Amino acid sequence: MSVRQPASLLAEFSSAAAAARLAELLSRFGPPPRPERVVAGVRRRYELHRLHAVDSGQSALLVGGWRQGRSVLLDPSVAGATAPRHALRHDLAAAAWRAALLAAGRYVRTTILGVRITDTELAAVLVRGAHLLGSTATVARRSGCLLVTVPGGADRERILRHGVRPASLAS
Repeated sequence: MSVRQPASLLAEFSSAAAAARLAELLSRFGPPPRPERVVAGVRRRYELHRLHAVDSGQSALLVGGWRQGRSVLLDPSVAGATAPRHALRHDLAAAAWRAALLAAGRYVRTTILGVRITDTELAAVLVRGAHLLGSTATVARRSGCLLVTVPGGADRERILRHGVRPASLAS
């Protein structure tokens, strides 16, 4: 069964805190998005927290930012890149992991750090981001999702260190 999402839908979260964080960030670039709380499920009830664009430019801002960041991170041509370009890739990799850990939550076992996501492009960004941060990451299919994991030890600590550091927003 397929459900059509409204064209104004920017993002959907299972956590009110994650939706509030994105709404606060987007309000810095224009009018704040309109929040919506939806309760779904029959036997097992759950909440969805959606953000809707009040301005058509908000959707374009997110899509354009995602495409640009994705292309910078996944660009295989490292040779000849300038130092600022390397720094940008490193910052984007840290921001991708920070966002995944905040929005998706941590899947922590004693030997791994993992994130459950549904988007294959985001999985590719996280794997590449882990590589740029000096760690290794793998992707495994699970029921209804993808599990991106980083081995324990130094790799895990490196990702967590970058995942909890506050990001500075450029003006």
